[in-house]
Amino acid sequence: MSAVARKIPAALIAFRALMILVVPVLGWYGHGTFLALVILLATLSDIFDGIIARRLGISTTNLRQGLPVRRPWRIARRTFSPCP
Repeated sequence: MSAVARKIPAALIAFRALMILVVPVLGWYGHGTFLALVILLATLSDIFDGIIARRLGISTTNLRQGLPVRRPWRIARRTFSPCP
């Protein structure tokens, strides 16, 4: 595969990272149609990212499963406990 083809999954990830910033702005200003379109495009980019990464052999089992969270109850307790 060419070097450009191997950069496609990274570009799709960068696109979704950018959409994280766009979604709240569209929601705040009440642009529902554009918000739905952006969410649809982000979802499609996630699907195609997975397909392309698997075909290029970039995707691994550890990458697909993500990092394990140890002791999630501690994170929840710190997050939702009232401030002293």
